[in-house]
Amino acid sequence: MVAGAVGTFTVGAAQRLPLAPVLPGHIGTLHHPIRTSRAEVQRLFDQGLTLYYGFNRDPSRQSFERAAALDPAAAMPLVGIALALGPNINVDPTSDEIRAACASARKAAAVASVATERAYAEALSVRYCGKSGVPDAAAYVGALESLQRQLTGDVDAKVLYAESLLLLRPRSPTQQETLITVLESVLRTHPTHVGANHYYIHAVEGSSTPERALKAAKRLETLVPASGHLLHMPSHIYTRTGAYDASIASNISATAADLAYLRHNPPSADAAMSYMHDLESLAVAAGFAGRLAQATQAAREINRVEAGMAGQSAERLFTPALAFVLLRFGAWDEVLQLPDSDARELPSVMMSHFARAVASAKVGKTAQADDERRAFQQAARGLPKDEMYRGNSTGDAIALFAAVLDARFAADTVEAIAAWRRAVAIQDRFAYHEPPPFYYPVRESLGGALIDAARHAEAERTFREDLSRNKRNGRSLFGLWQALAAQKREREAERAHQDFLRAWSSSDVTVTLAQF
Repeated sequence: MVAGAVGTFTVGAAQRLPLAPVLPGHIGTLHHPIRTSRAEVQRLFDQGLTLYYGFNRDPSRQSFERAAALDPAAAMPLVGIALALGPNINVDPTSDEIRAACASARKAAAVASVATERAYAEALSVRYCGKSGVPDAAAYVGALESLQRQLTGDVDAKVLYAESLLLLRPRSPTQQETLITVLESVLRTHPTHVGANHYYIHAVEGSSTPERALKAAKRLETLVPASGHLLHMPSHIYTRTGAYDASIASNISATAADLAYLRHNPPSADAAMSYMHDLESLAVAAGFAGRLAQATQAAREINRVEAGMAGQSAERLFTPALAFVLLRFGAWDEVLQLPDSDARELPSVMMSHFARAVASAKVGKTAQADDERRAFQQAARGLPKDEMYRGNSTGDAIALFAAVLDARFAADTVEAIAAWRRAVAIQDRFAYHEPPPFYYPVRESLGGALIDAARHAEAERTFREDLSRNKRNGRSLFGLWQALAAQKREREAERAHQDFLRAWSSSDVTVTLAQF
């Protein structure tokens, strides 16, 4: 690699070829024929495209670079490099990456010996080589729409067109409908296409009918064992449909693949972030299933990995993971036994003070709770409110944290219920994100406060509403059982009790309303 040049390389007699990533595990069976005389180049291209579809940007790019070095006359490895340097729904490219992607696309167009491969290169040139210096998402959608119409038998042209729609922010209802229609048409004829299954999950997971992607989730459990992210993806649907044990299992498989990759390849911030993301998803699912030991273990591992990434973007996302798991389970004393945060970024400082404020208030340490609340407020004032945090504005995230503290510090039940209602209203405005922007659904706490106030019918409605959003949430099933029992509705209460017992069957903790 040329020093300082992202995604570019030169090969000479005395130079080493770019190295392909080491992938411990099967990479799947995806095959996109390209114009090359070398079987190894074809294999590396297929590997790179599979990894691209799995959001594994670095190993995807490395696979394409190795293929391009082995066959400088092949256009499609250069197309692959341009793809891998671009955005996905989690990552925006740097300006260096955009320039390198443009150069790679233009070089691919120049060396392409067939019109179909030149068409791919030209579509990527439209994406990257405009005057603005940023990828032109709308123009790219148009170019890929034309490409997939031109290459009617090319399934990857259709999947990449769907991906271009997935990347639009915001998407119109018509664009969303087109996205789903294209992916469903691909899955009817190519049900094991890794990109189509992956993108379909993202297309429907935030909708009111995420169960549409259950078949895609099941397929991704085994399609590409070498990709931690693709092994993790089923958990998006399993968590949304209340299959928390299945979600945990998916993330256990994913983190094992992540660790294998990290052990066999040079250090990578992107790979470490993916590993922590999968660990957090495991902790979230374990939180819903009542599996404290597993949630705690995952959070401790997040903190261990994050400690080696101080000052990087991981810090604002993952630092309070263990504190939030302990709050989720009502382990107030354990939160207060955690070491003081040495976080350098204000979002992490703010969230750490929030956790300690909640825990202090719950155990009656009033002076400490007040101090932590003031420290939270001071940190919050220093944050720009228009930045984004997990798909939502930092201002809205701060408002939710603050409303929860208002409820925890309320002087009486009436004041607490009003604050919990504010918190619920803020959380309901949040755009869908996985993992969620806040560590638990605050309707659980509103329902608990309503039971404390003997407003059982309102509590019942609150828990039922949460269960419509968080299927088979054990805590809300417990709360519903308590609310129905208090209303002397024995038959319905017993049904809710049995539903709770099934939801909590793998848990290692006991639920009480005091934890809400």
